[in-house]
Amino acid sequence: MGFSIPLREWFSEDLRGYAEQKLFDKKAMIYSILKYEKVRKLVSTHRKDQDNGSKIWALLTLELWMESYFS
Repeated sequence: MGFSIPLREWFSEDLRGYAEQKLFDKKAMIYSILKYEKVRKLVSTHRKDQDNGSKIWALLTLELWMESYFS
């Protein structure tokens, strides 16, 4: 049995600034395939007690992967 990762808390507190820095940058590579407004809304609603932690994690890892392999 595995263990859960506290994504909700991480993206509400410790990793919030980092995630916003990466995902709110209009020059982020993910915006070649996603709409900026949709990503911004998803991250913003997480801060208003909606748990989007797993989606933010997926977006953040996608951005980091794209930066590593396509820049």
